[in-house]
Amino acid sequence: MTIIDLVARWPGSTHDARILRESALYQDFEAGRVTGLLLGDSGYPLKRWLMTPLIAPRTAQEHNYNMKHASTRNIVERCIGVLKRRFHCLHGEMRMHPERVCVVIAAAAVLHNICIKKRIPLPRQEDVVPEVDENPAPAIPEDISGRLARNHIINNL
Repeated sequence: MTIIDLVARWPGSTHDARILRESALYQDFEAGRVTGLLLGDSGYPLKRWLMTPLIAPRTAQEHNYNMKHASTRNIVERCIGVLKRRFHCLHGEMRMHPERVCVVIAAAAVLHNICIKKRIPLPRQEDVVPEVDENPAPAIPEDISGRLARNHIINNL
């Protein structure tokens, strides 16, 4: 539930995949300077380092992969929900200069991480569990190294 990377310079209407594609993190993964995997929804391209759900899982192993993928991604969705609960200004449109909005979002993320580290509780509200997307939208074309990496994960779950 800790935010470890933040890009707050894009308008809210910008697609997440474009933000990632133009980030330093993307370049580091593509160049092999970063190890590990990222998880993305079906709006992201499948890469050897970026796992996406299967659009039409056929086997029990593929369904299992999608369930584990969704439950792991759910942590990110919960983190965003907690961030928005702590800082209600993040719920809607911010009527400020774009540069100031970027600063507010970055400050909220820093303060969120401090709250997580110090175990500061959220304001009292009923917990809302984000919905899991069981029917992801069709993704953009997959690359072969991504498909091989995902198949390896599916076969070794």
